Amino acid sequence: MYQVPDTALIEDRAICDLVNQGLDPRQLFRAAYSFRRLQLEEQCSREGRLVVETGLFEGMHLYPKSLASQLMPKVQGTYEKEVQDYIFGNKMRFDRFLDVGCAEGFYLSGIARWKRVPCFGVDIDPTSESAVDFVAKKNGVQDMISFSKRIESISSFLIGSPLCLVDVDGAEFEVLRALNQLLDSVATLRAVLLIVETDCAVSGGQNTFELIASLVGSGWRVETIISQDPRNRFVDSNFQLSFLDQVAIGAEGRYAEQCWIVARKIFAHKKM
Repeated sequence: MYQVPDTALIEDRAICDLVNQGLDPRQLFRAAYSFRRLQLEEQCSREGRLVVETGLFEGMHLYPKSLASQLMPKVQGTYEKEVQDYIFGNKMRFDRFLDVGCAEGFYLSGIARWKRVPCFGVDIDPTSESAVDFVAKKNGVQDMISFSKRIESISSFLIGSPLCLVDVDGAEFEVLRALNQLLDSVATLRAVLLIVETDCAVSGGQNTFELIASLVGSGWRVETIISQDPRNRFVDSNFQLSFLDQVAIGAEGRYAEQCWIVARKIFAHKKM
């Protein structure tokens, strides 16, 4: 049994009691920093600081809340920094952007604002369309952004050499099947650069190897695997904060094994 002094804070005593009841300290810590993150998000909103502070999308206005992800890393500018760095380093390889699972349109408005190319978002979340519209108008890029709840609607957008980001939280194989059918049905593509976020497999581990096998079997050439780097969750501008607050701000709540698969498919046989 764990014990704390009688003079300990009420929070310390409460957590001690929960651990003694058999709860996992690691999960209790995750819950605690999640509540702290919500406090920081509310503070950010009250102070009107919903603007990306650093990185590729610096200066971009954000939606007041994040759909299916964390808001504070986006404010800080470190959200999926590994992916942002890859996109920046490969900016000459695509001339339009497709985001399947676009949520509130973080990447849509970010890339439209940065690279000034047409962008198309797809998401089945009923709140996504209004959120995408809000962020696009807030950043003055609404004329470059299209949206649909149905992936079948992207056919006319498939021109040239698009970058496609797929982040669909467990529906990867279903979405990739539909995407492959659409890509193979149009004659206006040169090449597609694809980034797929992995997720949990039915077996309980990550579905990375299953996704790679599926992509290779569909004619994709896997170029690299983008792994997470915990160092990317911190920025110098926040070093005056406590370490725990830095963790609460930068944490993205993803599995340690989660990664991004980068693949490319060339359509040289198609006539423009």
